[in-house]
This record gives sequence, structure tokens and C-alpha cells, in this order.
Amino acid sequence: MTVFLHFVRHAQGEHNLSREAESIHDPKLTELGHSQCASLQSVFPLHNQVTHLIASPLQRTIQTCLAGFQPASNRGLKVLLLPKLQEVGPWACDTGSEPEIIARDYKGLVDVSRVEKDWNDKLGDESIYKAVVSRIESRAVGARRELQAVARQWEMENQGRDAHVVVVSHGAFLHFLTECFHNIPQDNATGWTNASYRAYTFADTTLADKNATILETSESWEARNGDVQRPNEKESQALRQRYHKLLAPYLGLDEASTNGSSK
Repeated sequence: MTVFLHFVRHAQGEHNLSREAESIHDPKLTELGHSQCASLQSVFPLHNQVTHLIASPLQRTIQTCLAGFQPASNRGLKVLLLPKLQEVGPWACDTGSEPEIIARDYKGLVDVSRVEKDWNDKLGDESIYKAVVSRIESRAVGARRELQAVARQWEMENQGRDAHVVVVSHGAFLHFLTECFHNIPQDNATGWTNASYRAYTFADTTLADKNATILETSESWEARNGDVQRPNEKESQALRQRYHKLLAPYLGLDEASTNGSSK
């Protein structure tokens, strides 16, 4: 049995249109974003094999999951919302709505059972979602472990059958989640384009690895990078540190904050 994780960045949101638009609270998709979801639905080849729909609880990720993977939703799969998948920033556009509002707006389509009341606290000193790189790194590990637990549950109940888990998240957080910091433009916080997807599997097929390390499949890597070799461990660590420094101004942090100290 193999668990395939199909990571997806949300389609274009209202906040992607300008810097000023980043002040919109929990923005929805634009008209172009909806078109991108239609394109995603048309090119994704495994709709009939999707076993799970999972997304960040922000509006744009929920909408992308429901529209981009409508065939699975139409089969009755609810979108499991995991707060640890939310975007990294403290800004209004990266801050979600209350769980009761989400449940009302997407009644019958989503599972909000894991969305706690304070999931949208991005500023509190005690919040695991605070926009500090060390907490974002910890949150990414926690998110992978939640996905690992989903995979273990599937394995217990469906021995021998592959799982295809769709996970819709955000451009910056996806780098932390996948631990891939390769090919990120210097002038951008992400190397993921809107409504793009990549496929991963768990490195430890026993699903016991505490880091829940994941690896991009060869097919997915080659589709993006051709014959370019993957970075080795030393190169990956250097790319990670470079990204931390690139991201710090976006988060409103000084360099010390990338090592765990808030501004």
C-alpha cells in the first residue's frame, strides 16, 4: 500500500491582486481563481482514486478544494479542515473565519471538527500559529504528523489499497510542509503557482517517523524540473536558511525572529 499526498496551492485569491488587497480578511477566489480551479479539475488525472480531501480552513483553500476536486466532493467526500495547514503570515488575508461561520457557509461539505476556536490567532504570544519561523517549522511537522495519522487510519481500515490524499494549502506554508525550498524566486515568497500541484509519499512506509518526512515522487519532480538533480542535504539546508531570510520581512520580523525570537 502507498499513500500519495497531492499537495495543491490555492487558486488566485482576491488578496493576490495587489499589496493593498492583502488587508482583506479571509479573501475568496477571484473570477480567474475559479477558472484556475476548472483547469485544475480538467488536468488532474486521478479524481476517481481520491480517497481524502483535506484543506486549510481559509476560504480560498476550501473553495479551491471543492471546485478543483468536485468529482470527489460529489462522491460524498467531505473536506477535512486542518488549521495547521493555514498560511504563515499575520495579516488579515492570512487570518481565517470563526469555525461556526465556516460550518454555516459550507454546510455539509466540510468537516470543521478539528478547527479550534483560537485557530485564527496569529499574534498571540502563546499561539502555535504565531508568525515566527520556529513556530511555523514546528507547525509544519505537526501538520505532516496529522496527515500521517490519517494515512495510518486508512491503512488499518483498507489494507492493501493505495490512498490518494488531496491537501490544499498555501504558497509559503507549502515550502515548510514539504521541506522543499528549491527554485524559489528571490522576489517572491513562494515557488508554487496558483492551483499547481505536486505529488509526495511518506519516506517511512511504516508511517512511524516522528518527523513524518515526505518525498516528492520522481514523476512529480521531473515534470517540474526535467533532468535537474534534487539538492543534497547540505544544499537543502542552505536553501532553507536562505528562504527564512527571504520570508522574514514579509512576516514583519527581524532576522533574530527566524531563530525563534519575536520582534
